[in-house]
Amino acid sequence: MRIIALILGVFGGLLALAIAMGIDVVAVGKAMSMPAIALPSVGKLMTLDTGGEFAAAAAAVLGGLVVIGNRMVGGALMLIGAAGMALTFGVHSTATTATILSALGAVAAIYAGRGRAAATA
Repeated sequence: MRIIALILGVFGGLLALAIAMGIDVVAVGKAMSMPAIALPSVGKLMTLDTGGEFAAAAAAVLGGLVVIGNRMVGGALMLIGAAGMALTFGVHSTATTATILSALGAVAAIYAGRGRAAATA
């Protein structure tokens, strides 16, 4: 279960990082061409909204990496990342996919940590 949480958290976080950087992740599969990268300007990078996007994505990736060692902490970080993504990205299909992947990873990690704690008690 923790491997599933790892995969979901890291993949959701990396997808969110790509969206925050302006990479068109929808066009990646079209004709094996390079994705169109339009990096945000320096003025846009200094805004709270863009900083929140990067922070939420980093929390999801970090939570996915931490889940192997400590499931509950990793699940909490992924949950914080999913909530941050939902607040900063808004609702559109690609960002919602990243949010749902991170939230499912958080649920899987917390479920795995809860089962382990109940077994040792």
